[in-house]
Amino acid sequence: MPGREVVLLVDDDPQVRELLGAVLAADGRTILAAATGAEGRAHFRREDLAVLLLDVGLPDGSGLDLLEEALAADRSRVVIMLTGQAEQETVSRAMSLGAMDYLTKPFAPAAIRVMVDKALALARRNRGSPPGAGDRGEPGAVERYLVGRSPAMLELYKLIGRLASSDLPVLIRGESGTGKELVARALHHHGRTPAGPFVAVDCGSLPAGLLESELFGHERGAFTGAEAARAGRFEMADGGTIFLDEIANLTPDLQAKLLRALQERTIQRLGAVRPVAWRARVVAATNAGIRERVAQGQFREDLLYRLAGVELRVPPLRERREDIPALVDHFLARWAAQKGPLAFSPAALAALSAWSWPGNVRELEHAVNRAGALARGPVIEAEEVVADLRPGPAGAPVAPLPGPEAVRPLDEVKQRYARQALAACHGNRAETARRLGIDRKTLLHLLGE
Repeated sequence: MPGREVVLLVDDDPQVRELLGAVLAADGRTILAAATGAEGRAHFRREDLAVLLLDVGLPDGSGLDLLEEALAADRSRVVIMLTGQAEQETVSRAMSLGAMDYLTKPFAPAAIRVMVDKALALARRNRGSPPGAGDRGEPGAVERYLVGRSPAMLELYKLIGRLASSDLPVLIRGESGTGKELVARALHHHGRTPAGPFVAVDCGSLPAGLLESELFGHERGAFTGAEAARAGRFEMADGGTIFLDEIANLTPDLQAKLLRALQERTIQRLGAVRPVAWRARVVAATNAGIRERVAQGQFREDLLYRLAGVELRVPPLRERREDIPALVDHFLARWAAQKGPLAFSPAALAALSAWSWPGNVRELEHAVNRAGALARGPVIEAEEVVADLRPGPAGAPVAPLPGPEAVRPLDEVKQRYARQALAACHGNRAETARRLGIDRKTLLHLLGE
């Protein structure tokens, strides 16, 4: 039917299909539903689809494969991914493959309606675009680098996916220990050249003279001790990504040389006569207020513009405490081969969740590794981790840790932990019960429902 806007929903949960079908059909659109990938593919062949809502976990395969097939058949289509669990790997992969957005269950019907309205508007624009418009590059290798399902991390994963097909330079901002290099690695491995080298340079740990040689290389005899020619990191990163960490620490002289390298896409080794061309994506990071440094004349504004084609902010751990249980599980897993499965008691996890974590994820990893190494049994108690937590910076919000003066009834501690776990699972009670290793009835009792 000319002008008809068809929305396809592929989800193996009949309740989801019924709910979303009713919500979206109320707006007068044609809604098709499928429970499997095979049924969804059958609709590809028969229907002129404008928008697709695809569940990631399907009984006969991955919704990501369905996403790729749907857009390969018609690039004007717009796809929204749905899932009960949101991991960095799947979110970034979905966005890099061309999904418009990614929603985690349970979701409000109103939110779905608004998002489908946006998707239909985008599909209309796509169908008025020339062939090939909006095509995305081939997806890179999928690897899991980041852990967490908080709203802040989901937004970060989406941005990583959206930037995958771009060569724009990226500036990553975040406190020390938040995982800025992990974000850079995710950008590289979800980008156009995942097979290329990823070369990292810590601009804050080397003296200026040595850093210049490290970045641009040198010829034999360029300085005392240069007994052989050596390629710089820009040359080593050719065909891949160069990651410039703590970029705000560059001296004015090196800032000027880096700006020239970025503008001309060539570098000159120390002691060399001829420049060398390089081609790599540039990702930089800083834990300092770089714009404040620009305002104070300590960092070149023109260099900042060259580095910050897009800016990403990695949230500190205190802004995403709901991710702490997942991070703890991730770090504890490495001890399983040595000591068998380990777990933190509810009181110990409550202590970790209450801490301000001035050192962010790196500090949490240290605390979990120490507790894992010293664990006397399969369950790590609160007193085994509290002693290792160091005070945060002045003014940092720190909740009281369990101690003689802050002891709470066990039922209260269990309920608090269950609610934290529920929040970490975005309200999904079935998933919360599974992660806690209890049945749904026990979870509801712990929650007081």
